[in-house]
Amino acid sequence: LPVRMADQLRADIMSKEIAPGSRITAKQIADLWNTSQVPVREAFSILAGEGLLEINAYRGATVLELSEERINEINDIVGALEVLLCRKCIKKGFSKELLDELYAINKELEELTEKISDTNQLAIERVTLNIRFHRTMYSICEGTETYRVYERYVRHLEALRHVYAMPKDRIIETVREHYQLLDAARAGDEDKIVSVIRVHSMNSRVRFGLYQGNVI
Repeated sequence: LPVRMADQLRADIMSKEIAPGSRITAKQIADLWNTSQVPVREAFSILAGEGLLEINAYRGATVLELSEERINEINDIVGALEVLLCRKCIKKGFSKELLDELYAINKELEELTEKISDTNQLAIERVTLNIRFHRTMYSICEGTETYRVYERYVRHLEALRHVYAMPKDRIIETVREHYQLLDAARAGDEDKIVSVIRVHSMNSRVRFGLYQGNVI
């Protein structure tokens, strides 16, 4: 329950449903969720550790401003972790079954771009599939410290990507880049997969100006 609460609160903070500077209390959230204050306090602790809340003794928590510097830092961390994970995954080797699963997920993404014309709707619906693609790809490293840290920060990007609309032409490019990643994975080509993931991560960065504009 604390993790689910943290996920929902994180999404609300990053979408600005809960505005920066707002004060929230464990009682307020517990009443909203019809639960006790204990899991809420645990959720607050998770988000404080992520730099999204400042805990105030006996006065709840204050929602912190998500700055351009912070968003850029999250982008940089995820990009660096993806390079490291790609290297580790290539060394471990991709099974045929895993590659087939990844091709199937990316095919779903490709079909979304063909059947949904509205950019905002497409951007929203692609988020879950896109994160699923990357989590599945790196699942070879599940249980490692690298993967655990990646999971923590990718939740931030997942929430942020519900806030701004990625342009449709960029979404189409991400599908092509996924296929390039999979071709490199199938070939066991470490240099190629690292080269592609660096371009992919850089091109897919959350842009602060779009986040600031809250376009979705």
